[in-house]
Amino acid sequence: MVKLKISLDVEGVLADIHSPWVRDFNKRNSVNMDIADIDWDFSIISSKIELERNYILSDFMEYTDNLWKNKQWDLINTTETNLAEKLNELDCDIVTARNRTQEMKEWLLLQGVHNKKIIFEIAKPSLDYTIYIDDTPFMYKSLKPWQIQILYNKPWNKNIKEDNVLRAMNFKEVLDILETFGY
Repeated sequence: MVKLKISLDVEGVLADIHSPWVRDFNKRNSVNMDIADIDWDFSIISSKIELERNYILSDFMEYTDNLWKNKQWDLINTTETNLAEKLNELDCDIVTARNRTQEMKEWLLLQGVHNKKIIFEIAKPSLDYTIYIDDTPFMYKSLKPWQIQILYNKPWNKNIKEDNVLRAMNFKEVLDILETFGY
């Protein structure tokens, strides 16, 4: 049996960076946005709250980058409880498209997640993992035929239904899916 090479995303899959941003954004802009309203490129939410998409996107990127850079660990929660228990039994690499690997490693250690290699790569499918656990909705377009994405369910990826994409509502479902591949 071939050993699965697994890539695991941080933001949106392990770390909830969206909730603190939404709270702060609403307060600063006197709007009432909800995480359920967020789409991948912020185009739908921009029309709903009547703010420019580029403004929302750049605000999100700057705010969330500052969460990591300033090590605001009290604002970054895990996406679900007991994540370290589930994650520590998984043989995977942490792969992120944000160049904050050292800060992410510190945050993961604070969460009880140990012995994980953290890699920065914007074009994740180029790394040739077998399985990508990620919330990015359009990664499937760049995957090779032998690669699979386990799409960690989020509002911004709810419309994705592709043959090489398997949806997981939580980390238990991620582990269940991996088990079907002999993991």
